Amino acid sequence: ISFLCFVALCLPHIVVNIIGIQRSLIFIAVLTAGIHGLFNYVSTLFRLQRKPWVYGGFTITNSLFLLLSVIFFVVWFKPSSEFLVFGRFVSFVIFGLLTIFALLYFNYISLVFDVRIIKRVIRFSIPTIVFSISAFVFISSDRFLIKHFIGIEAVGHYSAIYQVASLISVLGMSLNAAWIPWLFENLKKKDAKTDKFIVKISYILMAAFLMIGLLFCLLFPIISKIILTKGYYSHISVGIPL
Repeated sequence: ISFLCFVALCLPHIVVNIIGIQRSLIFIAVLTAGIHGLFNYVSTLFRLQRKPWVYGGFTITNSLFLLLSVIFFVVWFKPSSEFLVFGRFVSFVIFGLLTIFALLYFNYISLVFDVRIIKRVIRFSIPTIVFSISAFVFISSDRFLIKHFIGIEAVGHYSAIYQVASLISVLGMSLNAAWIPWLFENLKKKDAKTDKFIVKISYILMAAFLMIGLLFCLLFPIISKIILTKGYYSHISVGIPL
């Protein structure tokens, strides 16, 4: 994280102009992304240890802390995108420090430097880094194309509709958080009866998500009008295929 923050501060002016945002905001974005990676590490740790209450408490507390921080900065200072970003940044920094102290207190992390462990981490992480970068490019490509061919205003409309459409993914991520550890734990048993049960459950889950997805598509216009303002109503139809 420190290296990436240093790179963000040392970016040439031509690169900053191409990105189109202030250097300080680039630094905040890089640091926030790094801290968010810490949160993902901790939540994954709790998932693998089969501690659903601790995992849920950590995730909910983090979300509430973020919400209260953003509301405080936007309402107390000024309703603007800068204070929205700053509120998110302050929330991540404070909660990130609390998370590090908690990890040290419960001996989940060690300050001992082991070259062998570092090599194993790097060898395991490099393929996932490449995949993560390609996934980011794939996910963000639609916004770049919309901005290029239609304009920045259309990106705003699309992003708002996309966020509402992403509500259905919350259910999937919640189920996935509990399903994946259980799945791999039972796959290691190499038992024919267990494997058949896993296949059966998988088909049931796929059918259930298909029905939930169809229901969400039917209710999407109503949900969008509750969350979004009238300026977005003409773009609601975009969210149904999303």
